[in-house]
Amino acid sequence: MAMDPVDWVAGNPVHSFNRYAYANNNPLRYIDPDGRYAAGEAVGPHAQMLGILNLELIDKSKFVQITKIRSTQMTSLRKKGSSVHNMLKHLILRKMRSTERFVADSTEYLSLLQEGEVKIGHYKNEDGSTLIFTTTSLLLEKEGKLKGISWKKITGYDLPPSKETATGVMVHEGEKSTYVNIPAKHGIAGRFKDSFCLIGILHVLVGINRQAAPSSQASKFGPN
Repeated sequence: MAMDPVDWVAGNPVHSFNRYAYANNNPLRYIDPDGRYAAGEAVGPHAQMLGILNLELIDKSKFVQITKIRSTQMTSLRKKGSSVHNMLKHLILRKMRSTERFVADSTEYLSLLQEGEVKIGHYKNEDGSTLIFTTTSLLLEKEGKLKGISWKKITGYDLPPSKETATGVMVHEGEKSTYVNIPAKHGIAGRFKDSFCLIGILHVLVGINRQAAPSSQASKFGPN
């Protein structure tokens, strides 16, 4: 097995971080013809939640067609609250379970949830702060103070300057911005940054929210 000759790229912030990954770690949905970039398109109504589209390697006319189909599917699923919650739970567990600080199926912090919220899991930082993942929002708790980021209102995020120095992610909800502290590492010798697990979740949600938003609000969304 050889290391990918292409380093980390902003267009695929999660999977390109691991230069030994093949086809976005999902060879059933993608191909990697030259060992540099994954190509192809995830299929089915869960496609946006499971994969990242590499626009540079897909025919533009095909992309337009895929986008229309995907937008219709996701709009339909958003109207079915339980379906969206299940998809969101799958996404969060898939991305965060690779970290060493994420805990699922715990009764901690349930008293902080609002009516209708369902806890998916929580993540504890060394400084005592906690990220609480629910079906509707990301809650940031520290020393009894609580901030919330609504999944449906996320319009963008700022990538860290480099993967080596990443300590957190700035998340945007329109004009409101919140910094999410998540500096820990995981993997062999702490090679992987937990920040990029969160970025993987945000990347998908920005795409979904952009598709669901009216065209008049397109300028609110950052690159994704």
